[in-house]
Amino acid sequence: MQKNYPLFVLLSLILTFFIGCSRTTPLIPDENSPAVMQANFTGKLVARYNDHSKKVAIGAPSNFSKPHSGIVVSIPGEVPITTHSLSDGSFILRFPGESDMSIRVDWTDSNGESQSETVAVSDPYDDLDVNLKPAGIYPNRMENVGGTIWVVNSGDNEIRPYDANNLLPTGNRINAPALSNPWEAAFDGSKGIFTTLFNGAYYFNLLTGDVMPIVTTGFREFASPNGCAIDNDRAWVVNPNPISYFPSEFGQGWVSLIAFGSFPRVNGEIDTVWLNPQFVVYRNGFLYVSCTGTVDFVPPDYYAEALTEGGIHVIDPGTLQIVDSYNLGLGAPGPMGFSPDGRYLYAASSVAGRIFRIDLAEKKILNGYDNPIVIDDKLGTYVPFITVTPQGLLVCASFNSDTIHFLDSRTGELNPFPFFKPIDLSPELTPSPFTGATWPHFYGPQDAVYAERKGKKGILILTTVESGFSWIEL
Repeated sequence: MQKNYPLFVLLSLILTFFIGCSRTTPLIPDENSPAVMQANFTGKLVARYNDHSKKVAIGAPSNFSKPHSGIVVSIPGEVPITTHSLSDGSFILRFPGESDMSIRVDWTDSNGESQSETVAVSDPYDDLDVNLKPAGIYPNRMENVGGTIWVVNSGDNEIRPYDANNLLPTGNRINAPALSNPWEAAFDGSKGIFTTLFNGAYYFNLLTGDVMPIVTTGFREFASPNGCAIDNDRAWVVNPNPISYFPSEFGQGWVSLIAFGSFPRVNGEIDTVWLNPQFVVYRNGFLYVSCTGTVDFVPPDYYAEALTEGGIHVIDPGTLQIVDSYNLGLGAPGPMGFSPDGRYLYAASSVAGRIFRIDLAEKKILNGYDNPIVIDDKLGTYVPFITVTPQGLLVCASFNSDTIHFLDSRTGELNPFPFFKPIDLSPELTPSPFTGATWPHFYGPQDAVYAERKGKKGILILTTVESGFSWIEL
């Protein structure tokens, strides 16, 4: 978001409470929260009620006011309270309140014009739209490329573009070989690569429509490649190298370095210390590879369980040498995400509702296997994706619980403003046509991207069980 105008702005906020709400407790400014730009998470003026603290928080987005300008909060019959906007021109206030309050906000903008808005305390479910349009068969991954949403539809053997506004297929798809089970794709301008679990990895060109296999001559054949990343004329693919399932066994895993040139080919590789490398991200000039370790479904409940340790490697892509490693024990680290400044690395567990946090500047694990960020205690769940918005809101999911969770990527705070609780994709129970019994409708959140639809910013969620798109407006 852009910075605001340099003119001083004095804002007067008059809060009027409806539905029989009266009190004498004055507002409490921000409680010295460690989050530097909390209100930056919103795209609009919004108020939420926190069931735990019994307080209302109201926040405005960037450019609402001049950075560090005075904000005067006035309540009839009470002494006005003055606070200041944050460095991006946003603001946030917390105060004892009710879930059914309406709040009137009056202020003067940078042009000297009076503005007024009445904001009702809302529930995050108000901004949720579930299963808006269908995706393909068994959609697995999703990328936002210049406003076009590309989805890896594993069951359709395709990577297909969708219009972000109407969520309908648009343009030409990228075709994968039949029965290849495409898994993940990475884009850089008009070119990219995708992996398939059964047929190796492929290069594609969006301008020409060319799709060609990546040659491995002189190096190991791809072994059930999963994650991929791309930077200009080079790319990387991780190879879990499964030997058997039930019981699960993995051979030596490795990262393949790919050079495009006149034809795409592997021209380097590096072995991982831990087994089962599944995800790779290129960031800050380094590769980050998460190795899940051996995972199997253990009786009697057959929940996924980590049997060997895993962790994250930091690799110099120029030398293909491991320069740092972070051991996450039996946490089975999988998908990764970064805070906007690149300092904090987050990794999701593939066997539990857990998130791990690493301070890359201090080279220190802040939340590891012994003290993870717990988003869900349900047995049998896992976290299939991590998405971080440009403003710093980390979005993830508990797959088997069908819930979307939020963190502040700068502080690791769980359930930050404006989302004080997870969002359940299926709050309504579905009755059985045969027995009359009810159960939650299950969507299966698989991936998410930050996007803009019809002029609104938000999170687009890909669900794999229902094979469709859901939307949370920010």
